[in-house]
Amino acid sequence: YNPGNNFLFVGCENGVAIVDGFSDRLLAHVDTRGLRSPACYASHVNKLYWRGGNSGATTFVLDGATGRDLKHITSPNGGGICYNPVVNRVYVPAHDTSGYLVIIDVVNDSVVSRLRFGIGYQPTVCCDPADNKVYVLSYLDGTVFVVDCTVDSVIDSIPVGGIPAQLVYNSVSNKLYCCSWGASVTVIDCTGDTVLGIITLPGGVETAAFNPVANKLYCDDGEGICIIDGQGDTLLGRVPRRYVRTMVCDSADNLVWCGMNSDTIVAIDGQGDSLFVSVAVGNMPGAICYNPTRNRLYLQDGHVTVFNPAARKVEERILLGFEPVAVCWAKSSHKIYCAGRSEAAVEVVTIANQVLGPVPVGRDPVALAYDRPLGLVVCANNRDSTLSIITCNGDSVVGTVRVGPRPERLCMDTILHKVWCTVTGGVAAVDLQAESLTAVIPVPVYEITALVADPTRARVYCATGDDAHVVVCDAIRDSMIASIAVGGMAHDLSLNPGANLVYCTTRENDAVAVIDGAALRVVNIIPVGRNPVALFYNERHNKLYCANGYSSDKTVTVVDCNTETPVATIDLTVSPSAFAYDSVADRLYCLSAHDNHVAVVDCQRDTTVKLVRVGSGPVAAVCAHNFRRTYVANQNGSSLSVIRDTATSAIETPDELPAMAKPAPTIVRGVLFLPRDGAGHDPSARHLGSCPKPSLLDAAGRKVMDLVPGANDVRALAPGVYFVREGGVSREQGGAGIRKVVITR
Repeated sequence: YNPGNNFLFVGCENGVAIVDGFSDRLLAHVDTRGLRSPACYASHVNKLYWRGGNSGATTFVLDGATGRDLKHITSPNGGGICYNPVVNRVYVPAHDTSGYLVIIDVVNDSVVSRLRFGIGYQPTVCCDPADNKVYVLSYLDGTVFVVDCTVDSVIDSIPVGGIPAQLVYNSVSNKLYCCSWGASVTVIDCTGDTVLGIITLPGGVETAAFNPVANKLYCDDGEGICIIDGQGDTLLGRVPRRYVRTMVCDSADNLVWCGMNSDTIVAIDGQGDSLFVSVAVGNMPGAICYNPTRNRLYLQDGHVTVFNPAARKVEERILLGFEPVAVCWAKSSHKIYCAGRSEAAVEVVTIANQVLGPVPVGRDPVALAYDRPLGLVVCANNRDSTLSIITCNGDSVVGTVRVGPRPERLCMDTILHKVWCTVTGGVAAVDLQAESLTAVIPVPVYEITALVADPTRARVYCATGDDAHVVVCDAIRDSMIASIAVGGMAHDLSLNPGANLVYCTTRENDAVAVIDGAALRVVNIIPVGRNPVALFYNERHNKLYCANGYSSDKTVTVVDCNTETPVATIDLTVSPSAFAYDSVADRLYCLSAHDNHVAVVDCQRDTTVKLVRVGSGPVAAVCAHNFRRTYVANQNGSSLSVIRDTATSAIETPDELPAMAKPAPTIVRGVLFLPRDGAGHDPSARHLGSCPKPSLLDAAGRKVMDLVPGANDVRALAPGVYFVREGGVSREQGGAGIRKVVITR
């Protein structure tokens, strides 16, 4: 937390996210990777110093106002980090046997000294600004070294014995606590650098925090939270609580909040020394940070949860840098839906490249499927064991179906209006119209690597990876009807519906197995390139395209399906990992997740026509055929790359496109957004008199509240189905429409 700007800085896999502490708005995302905890804030220069890099070998210097990466300072095997405002320097000890302490001048970000302590392993460092000292814990020595920051030299060493783990400074009584895994806390007087006493605990300390309001130290010993009086250095009590992961002090409410190994946080009362409250926050926080300016807690787990300690409730969930892993094209509504792994939302993008905003779904959305006749998009939520059903007319979740552990892959039957989803140990079948689970078909394998539906024959095919089989399921009866051995690791599948054939890559054999859908047996083995990873059947030319991927091969094998023999090998110069096909242009887009490129193949001539550089880690793509655009999800780049087929040369920018359908009311995080262009009164009908205002109705048709164009706060309403009654005179004139919305929690 940066108190100078009231900003929260969040280290993510794909960079640093900056959140405004007043509005809870994501301000920026800086592409600085490799940051690790801990970090410190240098108030005099408004900079952040963040340990990171390979084995903590680098200290990153970030501008506190913009997050800009200012400098990288070498600090081999950096352990802890702290800032001394008296001398305006940062201290980084080495968490290895080198035993060095790197001292950084924050004015010019240069190393001014390196101190050697001996054996080493210094996991933590702590500043005593009252005496202008820094204390460094040496794990293997069982010693706390005292550094005089005036001259940056070691002036003393304090034996603490045991298995020291953490240092915590008491700013009220000017004491230092050395917390030990050996079930004790050593109390050190910082003025004389002498040991005042040793407090024995029931267990070893795993994490600790100091509450300056109550002048108390809180230590988690694995089975409970011990409370130590900072004045008399005595053990006041112990609150039984297991699996505490992190602690932080709430100075406004005199509480210490503890993140648990669950979706719950608990607070210890600084006055009563007891468990004050336990609150479910929906996610297991990996880190907690406190904002004293606004009295808010920030909890990180994929996204950032903003928690109000006074009201004891979650106020906001802030999505960080998106990590796109799945994308689908809703042709009827002219929109693209993109799921981001480790996030709890699906982003919606118009064909004009306008981001409409996130649709909240379950945790870790990983796969998408589209039912055009019903106008629904289905999202598999890997860590929630659920599928979210999203209506394209309104972009809101209208149903949630629990399917089983770890849903990951989806396929759709738009005739039966059923979706199949891989779960641990089987395949779940969901009726979209009934919004219910109809069956879980047992498939007892370690992993299902591919899933494809044949709607014309009501079948579902599953590739079973190392189990080397393709499992065939009856889509009507939701039952397994065959398990076909393919002779090698079954990786990807593709259908030839006209001939009733199924193609399956067998990676270690460098081949494609051909399965007869009527006889349910392998009828041919086609040799292809090395490590075949993806398949696409081109019905127009009756050809099969096989991506020979990863680093071992950079080709696509083209197979004539009449003769079932390879007829061409297309050199891409990059390793293909996934396909997308534009049926209008008859072009195949070959994604290379390793090389950050998309190779465009002309399927009429079977030649590469263009190599387009996209974002980092392209993993999935979809073609908007009628608009001649291909959308590429860049997992590491937090972006969608848009390739226009008529150019095939660069990433697209918005241009003039056909007018979109009228936007519908949308609910995002408890706020109902009513479109401003048509959701209110019909301008063309003003001469007919006063038009009714838009309103929200409950399931019985009773008016719940009046609505205004723009944002409407509906967080106080009970979860359930509601209806938006739009303004206007008649549906023909663009008004008086009724639209269903669902409010979830």
